[in-house]
Amino acid sequence: MTESPQALFDEYAVRYARGEQPDPADYLRRAGDHANELAHAIDAFLATTPPPEPSTESIQLFRTWLSGASPLTQMRLSRDLEVDDVVDGLLQRLQLQQTNRTKLRRYYNQLEEGILDLKRVTNRLYGALAETLGTRTSELFLPQRGAADLRLAYLSQHRHLPQKQHEPAPERWDEVDQLFLGGP
Repeated sequence: MTESPQALFDEYAVRYARGEQPDPADYLRRAGDHANELAHAIDAFLATTPPPEPSTESIQLFRTWLSGASPLTQMRLSRDLEVDDVVDGLLQRLQLQQTNRTKLRRYYNQLEEGILDLKRVTNRLYGALAETLGTRTSELFLPQRGAADLRLAYLSQHRHLPQKQHEPAPERWDEVDQLFLGGP
């Protein structure tokens, strides 16, 4: 069932005005056959609305990101959290069994290292990670999923890029694999 393009636009505009970074693609999917109408409304809105001021944390994370370091690691360290603290928070918030701890920790490390494709990470995981780190999902991977091209373009002009590793297909697919590799 598709939602009204006007209602979706209103929701998008309100979230944007609050300083969030709503993903237009999510709204366009929800608009169904009215996606084109909604896209024009969002385009016109963004063309005439000044962008919100970035938070101090966003600026610092963006600088970290441009330097080639991991913003997720920076965010975790700025909160005096160890990897195991984040893994414990994710286990609890995602209501996963303790037997999933090792696999969850491995995937989380890969996420921090920038090895995983952010487009495949589920919204459920983003929400739990934001909650664990005490931030909004819009702050997690600065310019969010899809803006990795900007980082790659910048880094390719300024230094040699390491080869991105591809995660091997898991032998036994489970809920943890779905969270990190299954897409939104």
